[in-house]
Amino acid sequence: MGRKLALLALFASLPAFAQDRRVVTATGGRRVALVIGNDAYPWKRLTNAVNDARALAAMLPRVGFDTRDITLVTDANLRQMQRAGREFIEKLRPDDLALVYYSGHGVEVRGENFLIPVDFPSDATELEARDEAYSAQQLLRGLEETQARTRILILDACRNNPLRATRAAGGGLARMDGKGTLVVFATSAGSTADDNPRGSNGLFASQLLKALPTPGVTLGQMMQDVARAVYRDSGARQTPAIYGLLLEDFPLVAGVNPVRPNPDAATETWALIRDSRNAEDFEAFANAYPGSDLAPGARIRAAQLRRTAAPVVSGTLHTGETKVNPKDGLTYVWIGPGTFMMGCSPGDNECQDNEKPAHQATIPVGFWMAQTPVTQEAYQRVAGANPSETKGDKLPVVSVTWDEARNYCAAVGTRLPTEAEWEYAARAGTTQSRYGELDRIAWYSGNVGDRRHVEVAQKQPNAWGLYDMLGNVGQWTADWYEEGKTRVRKGSQATNPSSLMRVSHRFGAQPDSGAPGRGFRCAGD
Repeated sequence: MGRKLALLALFASLPAFAQDRRVVTATGGRRVALVIGNDAYPWKRLTNAVNDARALAAMLPRVGFDTRDITLVTDANLRQMQRAGREFIEKLRPDDLALVYYSGHGVEVRGENFLIPVDFPSDATELEARDEAYSAQQLLRGLEETQARTRILILDACRNNPLRATRAAGGGLARMDGKGTLVVFATSAGSTADDNPRGSNGLFASQLLKALPTPGVTLGQMMQDVARAVYRDSGARQTPAIYGLLLEDFPLVAGVNPVRPNPDAATETWALIRDSRNAEDFEAFANAYPGSDLAPGARIRAAQLRRTAAPVVSGTLHTGETKVNPKDGLTYVWIGPGTFMMGCSPGDNECQDNEKPAHQATIPVGFWMAQTPVTQEAYQRVAGANPSETKGDKLPVVSVTWDEARNYCAAVGTRLPTEAEWEYAARAGTTQSRYGELDRIAWYSGNVGDRRHVEVAQKQPNAWGLYDMLGNVGQWTADWYEEGKTRVRKGSQATNPSSLMRVSHRFGAQPDSGAPGRGFRCAGD
């Protein structure tokens, strides 16, 4: 996801109470919860949404909720979600604490957020979403009409966008400002959340479950702590957002507020941004804390990032600076930062649905890219093995799994490129579907004959000086294609037809599968 300015997405969105350490004790009323978790989507099953809902429902009695006042709904269709929401709202009284938690797919359509039931049609369009999904705004309005004293709506949604193929808005939900209601998104508006398929709970839910039973921590303070923990543990890829306002802020669990930093805010904020590659993070820090000893360093870091993030100059690009990696003997090319249109190229009639819509992507910091796919000679040198069926020192190594490719790159001090980095490097400034005349730049089914692969660097390179970005061998990238299941591969193999020899072409492959056409190249910072 394109990362928003962390300070704005996290701290500026926090309501004023989040900075206030005073404890206000709630008087009277019940603690009532509606917890919904949906996993069983036939077209895009999730791993942890139901786990998250069940774990939260099991936790709530420990923080003052009577089990009779907890409604748990899992794998619900639209009618079940609507009925659960209606019955929950009808039972609320003026002095109650009302908590609604939803975990599952969510989508934004023209500024309105919808929670997706498990019977949502896989081919639904934007207009149909209004009839086939549960409006989060409608749920919020219902909550606020009850006048329950404390209202909290948590949307652990936007795992991805089921309408994306039909040109709905991009991943993520639209901002929601409650009137006397605290609205919490597991990730910032317009972004997607991590289902954490290798764990037992999603990333946001894991932190929420840890924070809930802490004695003496107010609701607002707790949500702020959860947001920081998710931001930290995701490596700044997921930034929860907090909107609206609590009229009362009090601890769910009585006790002494644990000794914690009420720390120097500048130091706490610096810990969140110090590894950022976004100049705006450091500029915002320096503006927010001008008197901090860290402010001068923040300004210097911002200036450094600004220099390296200068946009690519239009026109003919020249071969970048090169260096040889002594660990594998391969040459790497420096790829400068810039912004480009990623996805289906203008006028390309061979694009597939998963290449649409084209969208602007920014590579904020330059990186090194291997000039060729990893060769069998290099792979043997580093890994001590060669899984390729047809042997040859200068042939690309193939039949490599995603883990094997990642481990190789790590062993030589590099990494797999992201999908955006790969496509940006392949385009080398062009907006066309290819970076040159097909027969001059790529080995494919129309010119490879009976060979499966050809020695690397036998065709013309692109403007960056990169060979075999198209044709010869498909290449693993770091990104998920289908979260938890398949990884993105780019750059089609030599046995593929010309229709697949395009820089925007992408497809998913099982990471544990090392098919004969699968190779890779590494990138470095």
